[in-house]
Amino acid sequence: MRIYRIHCLVSAIVLSQLALAEPLSAPSLGQVEGILDFCSQVDSKSAPKYRERAQGILGNASEKDMAKARKSGDYKKAYSWINSELHKVSKDDATRTCTDFLKEK
Repeated sequence: MRIYRIHCLVSAIVLSQLALAEPLSAPSLGQVEGILDFCSQVDSKSAPKYRERAQGILGNASEKDMAKARKSGDYKKAYSWINSELHKVSKDDATRTCTDFLKEK
């Protein structure tokens, strides 16, 4: 069941890549960055690849807009929520799911 949760979250990232006609909302940005930061922690040797994937997901969003979003309460709430949910997943399941995410294109 826990692996299902993280698979759903990673799937949300992949789907968001398909819908990047508009910039991510502050809560979506918080969730995406929370997931990728979590994956960078559990799979630290691949951290640069997660940062690269983040750039691909964020597209051409300006640093000014992202900084503004990161300061918002909605971003902080979404980041905190996703972080707490992901820490409920076993490290082995999380590592496997995160590395599988890097294999998807």
